[in-house]
Amino acid sequence: MIVAGIVGMFMGSCNYDYIVFPEQLPPDTSKTYSFKNDVVGIFDASSCTNCHPSAGGLDLTENNAYASIWANSLVDTTDAENSKIWYYPHPATGSHGTRYGAADPRVGYMLEWIKQGAKDN
Repeated sequence: MIVAGIVGMFMGSCNYDYIVFPEQLPPDTSKTYSFKNDVVGIFDASSCTNCHPSAGGLDLTENNAYASIWANSLVDTTDAENSKIWYYPHPATGSHGTRYGAADPRVGYMLEWIKQGAKDN
């Protein structure tokens, strides 16, 4: 009986913290998204540029990212969600070791930018 009380005391004190991803508002689809103003900053903010000023032949630094993304065939404007630059480091579903920040609205901006033709703007 004493053992059951001690075990119950420890079991009752278990506390679990669950990871809750912040809810992202969907991007405004009526807006034209710009690579320079809305997208490229996510690479530095998410530490992508730590490895990709050259790793794997991919340079995601501000002045070279656009050309490098296209040279490495990371954008699919006919099926935006199939664009590797979007899904591979995606915070919820990506398989890359480093991912975009879960609360970063630029994740959604990037998808809209790709849907809009992934222009160098």
